Amino acid sequence: MTKEQEKWLNYALNLLSVKMRTEREMREKLEKKQVEATMIQLVLSYLKEKRFIDDSHYAKVYIESHQNRYGPYRLKQSLRQKGVTDEKIQWAFEELEASLNPEVEAERILKKKMDTLSIDFDQVKSDYVYRRKMQNKLSQFLAYRGFSIDVIRHVVSRLLTEEFFDE
Repeated sequence: MTKEQEKWLNYALNLLSVKMRTEREMREKLEKKQVEATMIQLVLSYLKEKRFIDDSHYAKVYIESHQNRYGPYRLKQSLRQKGVTDEKIQWAFEELEASLNPEVEAERILKKKMDTLSIDFDQVKSDYVYRRKMQNKLSQFLAYRGFSIDVIRHVVSRLLTEEFFDE
């Protein structure tokens, strides 16, 4: 291994010691440093061979660590932006499918959000306009977090209905 190769490999390993990165992210970091294309390919090949970079594993870990805040659509979009292929994203979701239940996650997230809001459930019961306003607010919150419209409708209506009867 030449000194040049060693220099850029050490740079890449240093980046990976801070946080995991996708192949695209690492390529972009090296390109920013104006590393030659052949050198980038050598470094990436070594990192992939030694499994320091593995986009499938990255996707799985990313989903596991962010599933508490975001829904599947948002997670997929974020991974695509990081350069992970749809096949690897799908594989990661399939690997985690048993633990990932979008409806359970959406409900957990929404309950936490509802605790921070001052919702007048008596008014929700009696005032249609207010009820729709709350449904829209909660639905938009979950949509922003990346949940599907079916999950949103089901969870929002169930939680608001439960709150009606809990009072």
